[in-house]
Amino acid sequence: MMNEWLLIHFTTFFVYYLIFSRQKRERAFCEAMLVLLIPLFGLLLLLIVKTFEKRYLSCEDPSYVYRSFEHEQAFFMEHEQQSEAVLAMQDVLLLTDTGTKRKLLGAAIRKDILRNNEVLLTALRDEDTEISHYAVSLVSRRIRALEEVFYRLQKRLAEVPTDVPALREYIDAIDVYVKSSSMDATSRISLQQEQVVLLERLLHLDRSEEKYFLMKIEGEIELRNYKKAEVFCQIFIECFPNSEQPYLSDIKLAYHLADARKIQRSIRQLKNSAIVFSQRALAVIRFWDRSEQHAS
Repeated sequence: MMNEWLLIHFTTFFVYYLIFSRQKRERAFCEAMLVLLIPLFGLLLLLIVKTFEKRYLSCEDPSYVYRSFEHEQAFFMEHEQQSEAVLAMQDVLLLTDTGTKRKLLGAAIRKDILRNNEVLLTALRDEDTEISHYAVSLVSRRIRALEEVFYRLQKRLAEVPTDVPALREYIDAIDVYVKSSSMDATSRISLQQEQVVLLERLLHLDRSEEKYFLMKIEGEIELRNYKKAEVFCQIFIECFPNSEQPYLSDIKLAYHLADARKIQRSIRQLKNSAIVFSQRALAVIRFWDRSEQHAS
């Protein structure tokens, strides 16, 4: 009987170590020794601790941060590649060899891979008239293509004002146009005003995507229509109660209103929700918690 008990005990020790050594070997060995030296109670104690860690400390645990990073790694890699491409094109514009500069920039424009507006604006102001002509032709071509999209969608929406796919496409096209065009302030504001009106119509018909709530609230804040932004922040929270984004938008609005009480109220709402916070949301909460402590 004693031999069987010892066999089970040592088997538990080895199994425990093999399972948890995949994460951290040193910690797994120490825990397995605890299982070995404190029969039965050592294993129970460790199981209770691990349950507690999983339930209450998951957001603070470094392994949780690492897993979050793994999920977001593709995005960061893509962003890094884009940044490198932008820096490379900015370096091209700094070249003194006009022939090489024309060749490289011309190839980028012909392949339509030059997407960064800052680089395009720099190219527009380049001393070399051929380089600036390349940039002007690219900007003009893109704007013409977008204007054709506008015309097609305006016609479609005039016939069917409640066409949800057309509304989405038109709103997205305006967004691209505003970001890619070096238009004057009056034209930009006019387009943004048209966009928020279209967003309101879309959100009365379809509230399935967070993206359009964000665009609506951001647009109204930029246009300083704070009352309208507040209305849609509340609708956003009602439609997506299990997402942190509506609360973050509400906090951003409160910041623009310089309303400290509203900021703290939104923070409390976010804390009291059942949402598993992202690192971004945790950073926002900590920032405003520290601000409140300093203020008091």
